[in-house]
Amino acid sequence: MLAILTAVMAPAALFGVFVLAGAAFAKSLHPRIGTDGAAMIGLAWLGGAGLVAFWTSFIDLRLGSVVGVLGMIVSLGAIAWSRGWRRWRVVVPVGLVSIGSVLATIGLFRLWMVERAPFELAMTRTVAWVLPVDNVLPSNLADWLAGDRPRFLSGDWLPSDRPPLQTGLLLLARGVLAPLAAVSRGLEGTDLAYGTSVAAQAVWVVSVVALVWALGHTTRIAVATVAFVAAVPTTYINMVYTWPKLLAGAFIVGAIAVLVAAVRRAELQVTSVILAAVLSLLAIMSHGGAVFVLPAVLTLAAIVFARRSWAERARMAAGALAAFALVYAPWIVFQRMVAPPGDRLLKWHLAGVVDVDDRSFLRALADQYAASSWMELLQVRATNLATALWPQSLEGSDVWRDGWQDRAQHAAFFNTAAAIGLGAALVGAVLVMALISRIRRRRDDQLRDAAGLSLLMLACIVLWSLVLFQSEAATVHQGSQAWLMILSAVPFAWVAFRRWRLATWIILPAQALWTIVVFADSAFYADAPMSPAAVLTLCVGLAVVAAAIITSPGRSVRSAAARSGRPIGYTRST
Repeated sequence: MLAILTAVMAPAALFGVFVLAGAAFAKSLHPRIGTDGAAMIGLAWLGGAGLVAFWTSFIDLRLGSVVGVLGMIVSLGAIAWSRGWRRWRVVVPVGLVSIGSVLATIGLFRLWMVERAPFELAMTRTVAWVLPVDNVLPSNLADWLAGDRPRFLSGDWLPSDRPPLQTGLLLLARGVLAPLAAVSRGLEGTDLAYGTSVAAQAVWVVSVVALVWALGHTTRIAVATVAFVAAVPTTYINMVYTWPKLLAGAFIVGAIAVLVAAVRRAELQVTSVILAAVLSLLAIMSHGGAVFVLPAVLTLAAIVFARRSWAERARMAAGALAAFALVYAPWIVFQRMVAPPGDRLLKWHLAGVVDVDDRSFLRALADQYAASSWMELLQVRATNLATALWPQSLEGSDVWRDGWQDRAQHAAFFNTAAAIGLGAALVGAVLVMALISRIRRRRDDQLRDAAGLSLLMLACIVLWSLVLFQSEAATVHQGSQAWLMILSAVPFAWVAFRRWRLATWIILPAQALWTIVVFADSAFYADAPMSPAAVLTLCVGLAVVAAAIITSPGRSVRSAAARSGRPIGYTRST
């Protein structure tokens, strides 16, 4: 247990240094930047460091290690220069809830004493069936860079099939932490690879906190919201089974947080749009599922875009194009020149072509649609909508009989509503309350923002369901974690704002208890003894989360959005 905790916490601390450095440096250079925006600049700095580590390692592994160490030194220097420790009142509670959530997750995951390699254990321990090798692919890509670089990465997966940002973060952690391998075996080999993967998923905490701040809530509400999102089933699944879906969700939620704040403020809107473009591209460089949330990003960006002058619009567009050239264009070159064709997932999800295919994406898409009748296409869309919005895996079954935990795990893995647990009920409550408020013509900006973001995410889910080609493909793991995070976080934050005790004394503990009870069950390790160290880690994690909520400051961090107090729907021409 000590080795895996070291393997997770050491990279997490490293990533925290990068985020804090970027945030503190940005805040020092430009005090008008809100705390939410500064946090997202820190997240972008971490993402950029990961990409630089990947590309320099592609050139030479030793160069990648040197660049990683230099990046850490620069980050520590930025913290010292900007006196980042002065913001401890904000940093400490956010850090505590991050540590507590990770400890509780690892404790639950390692609840049974099993001697398995961590990636293999994640395939067999996360849910009640064996998961594929997707969680190992980012680590395999890092090993591919160090080896002879064959055509296939693993099985029939090409190196270009999955975006490289998580691999870059793994290389960054290896470069900095590998020299310390003598301290703990958790700082080398597959333990470090798995621990870094978990730490990479955990950066979603920063984005959720920034989103709650952007909506004008206090740090205490932000910390409680993080605890709730950590307790929903889909977060647990994607924290321990480390395909980079939470990492991609973190960046795209960060882009939405930046744009939400930009809609509510009168300044720094050009910078906000460019930063949102960078974060969106980093999300796509983490996992392709992030593209399904781009309609929400573009909608919010359009609101900001519409209220600015033509000169400012030109600067926004130029900044976004520059971000594309720096962040994403090199990957396109890699896909075309190093490991072609690089479009397998596009063909898989949007054209229904699963096997490696020599046709272009557009050719495959046209062929598949030409071979299907209108009735077949409409039936597939209707089925996907039903799959996305209704927990069909529970239909016709008594989930309280033997095996109910397996069925609950199945529902949480595949179905949107079950994936966010009580968050689904909170979404419904927020939408109903917003409708009642509108009918009675009562102004409630917090409720309006919560309902608006929830509807935006539901619209993304509907669009996603309609563009997928295969029937019953609109399952959680083929979409984005971003809308699940927002549908969990935003309604809970509003409930905490209105009824703090209801949110923190009833809803949050109930959700945490449900997730623990459901995922404590192990279909493959039922005969294994329980680990006292894991139970202790779980309990300590829960205690740290509680301490973080209790000790968080109740006042607002005075983000730019909070200072203006404008609702998301507010627009004004300038």
